[in-house]
Amino acid sequence: MRNISIRIMLVTSLLLSAFVANADKLDLSEGTMTTGGTVAFKIDPSPINNITGANLAWVVNVDFGYFIIDNLALNVQAMTAGHFETANDATVGGGIGAHYYFDLGSMINPYIGLVPQILWSNTIVPATNSNWNIRLPISAGVLIGLNQHVALDIGAEVGFSWGLSTGATGTGFDMTVGYVGVRAFF
Repeated sequence: MRNISIRIMLVTSLLLSAFVANADKLDLSEGTMTTGGTVAFKIDPSPINNITGANLAWVVNVDFGYFIIDNLALNVQAMTAGHFETANDATVGGGIGAHYYFDLGSMINPYIGLVPQILWSNTIVPATNSNWNIRLPISAGVLIGLNQHVALDIGAEVGFSWGLSTGATGTGFDMTVGYVGVRAFF
């Protein structure tokens, strides 16, 4: 079984590197705009929304960015999330922040990001409960250019949360298992 996994990873790496080698470099220069979205799975070891036992969540993010200088983009983001264990909860929110992209001169560009968010959560079971939270997510990922205008976005994120509502239970911590998405540059 181990040999099969190693072979699959090796073939995937070779195919991806051959594809990336033939692509043009992404435009990370001042004045470039970017938009994209990701889908992720998140682990909430200490949820602050008064949802006991709800540890695995799905998250969808969309954002728009503008490079204010080379490699540094300001971003506006919107997101929604929910827990798999409880179909009776939902979170929506948004934030403004920045991502710094490391230009390696190739189609592979690692990045780090910080996009503080304000979130509204609503839980219906066991009782209707709405909370406002501030979340500070720190992300790290890599863009893999498919051409000079489109890239695959792969990464992970750690988030710290603080409850603002009377019903919120203080601070929280969450970790994105990983996310995948697509990003466009124009």
